[in-house]
Amino acid sequence: MALASAIDQAGSAKSGPKLTPEQVVTLIEKGIAASKLQRANEGGRGQHNWPPIINLSEAGGYYFASGSAVLTPDFAAALRNVVITRLLDIADSFDVDVIEVIGHTDEQPVANHASNLDRYLSSVTLAGTDAAVLQWSDNAGLGLARALAVVKVLASDARLAAFRTLPLSGAQLIDTDGRLTRWEGGDVRERRRIEIRMRKSN
Repeated sequence: MALASAIDQAGSAKSGPKLTPEQVVTLIEKGIAASKLQRANEGGRGQHNWPPIINLSEAGGYYFASGSAVLTPDFAAALRNVVITRLLDIADSFDVDVIEVIGHTDEQPVANHASNLDRYLSSVTLAGTDAAVLQWSDNAGLGLARALAVVKVLASDARLAAFRTLPLSGAQLIDTDGRLTRWEGGDVRERRRIEIRMRKSN
């Protein structure tokens, strides 16, 4: 924004002649250099200043039963008593107002079920219908249902009323190392996880 404003001011008819292409390039180069210097001062060389990802997995005590999107009582309590406090700390440190909840699964195929997500997602997200009504036919749907179960707990807490909380599904595609899965299959409890990311709204 500062760079664009500087170009506009420098090139306006009221302040003098239009900038030459070379002068515009020089201004852009100065802006890039200043931006790099600012990033280096804020986060250290080669580092970013993005909010951390919160990873809730079965291995850490936060889990879903295999093939289920129902929160255990301990999981729900941890969301209310631990995770929300962490989200508020991150929001305060990074000035973010969107919470993205990503549900992940392992690679076990979902048993033969007919999905009702198209019919009930809107009533679960907008009308307060219990998420237990949801049924999915694949891991993408299971991941979304898991994310939605967490979103409903977070969104019900008055401390997060100012935040936009969004459910997303990573299905079985993203391994715990953040890379595309290697398709090794099986019952892998660490992959039945929730990840929570925060960002600034547009």
